[in-house]
Amino acid sequence: MIQYRIFQTKLRSVKQFAAKVNLLGSQNRKKLVSLMHEMGLSQSPEEVEATLKFLKKTIVKLCSQGYAVYLDEFIRFEPVITGPFESAEDHFKAPRNQIKIRAAVTKEFQKNFEGLFPQKLPSVVFAPVFHVVENLATGHKNWDVSREQVIRLRGERLRGLKEEGKAKLYFVNAEEPEQKTGALKPYSVTDTEILLILPPVTFVRGYFELYWNRDLSQRVGRSVVLEVLS
Repeated sequence: MIQYRIFQTKLRSVKQFAAKVNLLGSQNRKKLVSLMHEMGLSQSPEEVEATLKFLKKTIVKLCSQGYAVYLDEFIRFEPVITGPFESAEDHFKAPRNQIKIRAAVTKEFQKNFEGLFPQKLPSVVFAPVFHVVENLATGHKNWDVSREQVIRLRGERLRGLKEEGKAKLYFVNAEEPEQKTGALKPYSVTDTEILLILPPVTFVRGYFELYWNRDLSQRVGRSVVLEVLS
């Protein structure tokens, strides 16, 4: 059964909702041939493999000669030229212009899916996650941080800090959350690691908090509570 999730997008400054199919994976030619054989195809897998390879070779030849190839009630292949031209007198120039093959399934093939009713899955918000906060001054992990020393944060989906204006990282007072640092400026950021120097905060227990504005929503990730050392 086809499954899908609803997500929010933005088109011409208007919030909209759309569906995305939750793919179960992808199947290659060998898997396709194996399934065809299981469904009762009389030819051997080797024979079908050879036929598919020859079909591909034939389509390449015909399209290279300037033909469109139409497989009844299935798919159409046709050559197209991409890239700009400066005037009506201009000519094809590579690599500015390239020959590509455009493929589109037919309306008859689309009709095979008209009666299907997909299953809706709950929405998933992929927020930043902190797995480890390492104090490089003490070597401790998920235990403490030192003022004006290098701190390494490891996790997932931390790359938002590389996008100007998209994310902000703070160190927050665990006892009074309204008290926090200004937006921290790490000197190294990847999707899984942040390196920064902790400012000389005045509170003694705190946690890192990352706000990431993405897909019209604010995603928040928080670390464990840490002791602050001098």
